[in-house]
Amino acid sequence: GGWIVIDALGVWTRIACMPDKASTSAASAPTPPKHLQSTSVLDVDAALDAIGCGSFHFWTVTAISLFVVAQSIQTNLLAFLPPCAGAAFGVDPDAAALIASASFGASCITTPLFGACADAFGRRTATLLAICIMSVGGLASTAAPTFGTLVLLQALVGVGLSGATCPFELLAELSPSAARGRTLNSVAWAWASGTLLTVLLAWVVLSVTAEDDEADAGGGKGGHPLPVPWRRLVLVTSMPVVLAACVLPCVTESPSWLLAHGRRSKAKRVLRHMDSVNRGGALHHLKKLLAPRHKKPAAATAAARHFRDGGRGP
Repeated sequence: GGWIVIDALGVWTRIACMPDKASTSAASAPTPPKHLQSTSVLDVDAALDAIGCGSFHFWTVTAISLFVVAQSIQTNLLAFLPPCAGAAFGVDPDAAALIASASFGASCITTPLFGACADAFGRRTATLLAICIMSVGGLASTAAPTFGTLVLLQALVGVGLSGATCPFELLAELSPSAARGRTLNSVAWAWASGTLLTVLLAWVVLSVTAEDDEADAGGGKGGHPLPVPWRRLVLVTSMPVVLAACVLPCVTESPSWLLAHGRRSKAKRVLRHMDSVNRGGALHHLKKLLAPRHKKPAAATAAARHFRDGGRGP
């Protein structure tokens, strides 16, 4: 027999023409079509398509670009920090490479954890956690009293770097399907910009303050190194991270994630906010897309139960 799909806010229900009991069994019950197994995402995508791109996406891309710039700076800093800090602490150049190894090693270990965090607590939450960890690790590194402490703090920065994909997930789920590819690709310039900015800052801080070279090699009194150029470099390169940490809380949560976790009213508020910022006038359309699910007629409910049971009797 034929069947009808009633789709309301991600809940699919199938109603079959009543078959003969002899010709139907639980084993032969058909599976739901693949395109209906995630109808909540399709509903949000339809709303995002109705809203379109606008000012909301411009500011969201800007905020996430700051995150990517910060991530790029913290990664490329590892090309300058080990030799400079190693010389300041009197550490062998080969041993100084432990700074980069600790950062990348911590990132490799904790990357899956950020994926689980983004699924369980939200894309926005995981993004904020990553940038806050990077900020704390970077700023604390400027005051590291020993080489070992610096290695541990840079490993903490590596933990923050492991959340690199979280803002991309968030941006993808805030973008209309027709413009999702180019919206995500528009953030790519931020990584190259961060690389260039790191090289520029390293050139300014490490070369202009050449009078501190002797302090770099000898360290300060009591075994503590003086405020040498590498500390200034770490401090300066931490500023974009702090800026990103201040801006990213303004980014909203993914409506797809909210809807998938049962927070339907919050998802509607996010979509209405996006529509109002974009001034697209799609609010009336959103009411239809995310309208409350009405109670199904008794006949439809009985037919759906009969279909779910594979055609078996009550």
